[in-house]
Amino acid sequence: MKYDEFLAQVRRRADLDHQEAVYAVQAVLETLSEHMAGREPHNLASQLPLEISQYLHHDPGERAEARGERFSLTEFYGRVRDREQVDLEKAQHHAQIVIEVLTEAVTEGLMRGVRAQFPAEYEALFKAPVR
Repeated sequence: MKYDEFLAQVRRRADLDHQEAVYAVQAVLETLSEHMAGREPHNLASQLPLEISQYLHHDPGERAEARGERFSLTEFYGRVRDREQVDLEKAQHHAQIVIEVLTEAVTEGLMRGVRAQFPAEYEALFKAPVR
C-alpha cells in the first residue's frame, strides 16, 4: 500500500484531515514500536512506505533486546493520546483505525508476528472491525 493510500484510508475511516491523519499514524506506530522487541519493528517497517516506516525505527545505537517495553492497553491508548494531543476516546478510535489499515497494508504472517508480541488484552486493538 502506498503512502497516499494508507493516509487516505485513515483519513476516511477516522474522519480526519490530512495533518490529523499524519499525527494519528505517527502516534500509533511510535507507541506500537515501543512495545515491540527484536526485529519486529524493522520487519514491519520493511513492508511500509518510507514516510510511514520512519515511525517504527528505534535509535540505531539501541540494542534490539533492550526494546520491548511492556505496558497495558490502557497505557498504550494514553501514550497515543499524549502524542496526538487528543482526548482518550479519540485516541482509542484512531489507534483502532490505524491498526485496521496497517493490517491491510502488510502480510498476514507479519501481522501475526506483531500481534504475538502483545498480551491478550490487546485483542481489543487488533480485532477492530474492518470497514
